[in-house]
Amino acid sequence: MFRIALIGMMASGKSTLAQALAKQLKLDFIDLDWMIESRAKKSVLEIFLEKGEQYFRQLETECLQELLIQKRNNFVLATGGGSFASRKNREILKQMKTINIYLQCNLQTLVHRIENTSWQRPLLNLNDNRLTTSQKIQKILGQREKDYLKADIILRNNHPDIDNALSSLVTQIHDWQNNRY
Repeated sequence: MFRIALIGMMASGKSTLAQALAKQLKLDFIDLDWMIESRAKKSVLEIFLEKGEQYFRQLETECLQELLIQKRNNFVLATGGGSFASRKNREILKQMKTINIYLQCNLQTLVHRIENTSWQRPLLNLNDNRLTTSQKIQKILGQREKDYLKADIILRNNHPDIDNALSSLVTQIHDWQNNRY
């Protein structure tokens, strides 16, 4: 049984690295946001606009519970930025016995990535317009960092080279497993 969950802020590289890691380890790739969109038959942005963040978080937990019930093995899960901030979601991931990996990025990296992508980030677009993108990210990170740091592995992911990040990630997973048993 091999279950890995990548956690962290928006634009930290969770989906990109999860897909690459799943391919390299020959595991299934699961994107929690895609599961939510499939269930709701709406995009994440539409869910936030029409039903709000609380409803989205409810769907997020339901999708994680569905994974737990399915007893799926051998996957790499890209979570949403706020998933691991929920105690309930952390408990579900613990029940699934996932290796939780925090992709930690500095503020400058997150801002650069967000400003250079076309992806819609509901928490940035729907909240206080008096704040800059950097201030919004800093505020969200300040609320979530204590939870992210509860991960099993912390990987600094400021470099744009995915091959480097992937290599470091695989090494850290193997080191963590060897030290655990």
